[in-house]
Formats: sequence, structure tokens, C-alpha cells
Amino acid sequence: NGSLVYRGDKSHLIFYTQETISIIDSTKAKQRFTYTLKNTTDNNPGPDTWSNEFVMSSNGRVVGIEIENDSSRQSLDYFRTLMEQAAPVYPDQAVSPGYRWNNTVKVLLEEGSTDASTTYTLKALVREAGYDCAVIEYTGTMILPLVKGMGDDPSATVSGSDKIDVQGVTYFAYAEGIIIKEKETSHLLRRGKVLKDGRSIEFSVEETRSSNTILMQIE
Repeated sequence: NGSLVYRGDKSHLIFYTQETISIIDSTKAKQRFTYTLKNTTDNNPGPDTWSNEFVMSSNGRVVGIEIENDSSRQSLDYFRTLMEQAAPVYPDQAVSPGYRWNNTVKVLLEEGSTDASTTYTLKALVREAGYDCAVIEYTGTMILPLVKGMGDDPSATVSGSDKIDVQGVTYFAYAEGIIIKEKETSHLLRRGKVLKDGRSIEFSVEETRSSNTILMQIE
């Protein structure tokens, strides 16, 4: 009905580990990311620890995803679309500072297809925390069709989309293939509709997020 449901601030401290599970072939490997929520400013109902597995190509492209304890095909589809757009795809050839490239993904929405694109710029090659790093700035827009989550009413129908504008800078250790540190800001605009028992409820969500990622150690 257009009324404000919630307004507030949240902060999270999350530790994550990246583990190479197996080398599939000369171009792909299976990676496991395990996340641990250390503290939060609200009562988060989610698990304290969770993990996801990805099949990643040598240039960083995500070509396969598995979500721990997820029985919802719809949630998997949402996360796959997110990772296709969020994971950086690096150039296959040697490049110099000033080089710019795009990662563009076609997204199918109810009203038709559209392109979601992120632009990357190699700003410099530096030594950071003992690693040779490429400093990469990026800016773009991700577009994700809304789907029902595991806790949603199975009889309801959800439609709409998330639009996420992002910008940030990454220090990428190109020899090791790991991110040393990253700083990102993003703005989420979610517009959707829930249809249940003949009733239609429209809703919208706006969030501004900032994150800092720092490498702790390599084992």
C-alpha cells in the first residue's frame, strides 16, 4: 500500500576461505567458498557457516554452481545469474595499464531480454602485501529476475527484478589467481509483485551497501 515497512542499518563481519577441490582439466577447476558469519548488528536467521561450490574457468568465468543445503531450483537459478554477472572475467592475453574490457550478459525478464554489463579498467600493476597485483577498477549494473526463496509460500507467484549498480577496485594477484583486497559500493533497487489467493501485492526495496575484502593468509 506504499507504506514504509523497514528502515535501518546493518553491518556484518564475514570470514571466507577459498579452496581448490579438484582440477577438472587444463581450463577449469572446482572451487569451494566457505563463509563464516562472525558478528552482526541484527538477529540474522541464516546459518553461521555456509558454503558454495563453483566450477571456474582459467579466466575467472563461473561455468557451474552448487549451493549447500538448497533444495530450491529457483534459488540456484538466481544465484547462477548473479555469479555470471558479478564474477570478473579476465582477459586471455597480456594487457597494459589503461586496457578496458566488458563483461556483458543477456538477461531474460518478463518484459523481454536486456543486457547487464560491467566495465573493467586495468589502472596499474603494483606490489601489494608481497604479491604482484593488477589494480582493476570496475563499474556496472547487474539485473536479476526475482525468484521465490526456500522459505516462501509455494502457492505464491513472485515476479520482478533486482537492479544492482556497482563500482569498486580490486587488487588481483595474477600469478596466484587470488584477490588480495577489494573495496566495493553498490546500490540495490528491487521492484516486485507477489500474487497469492487472487491478491496482488507490489513491493520495493532499496539498499546501499559497502564492503571491504582483505586477504588474511594462504595455506
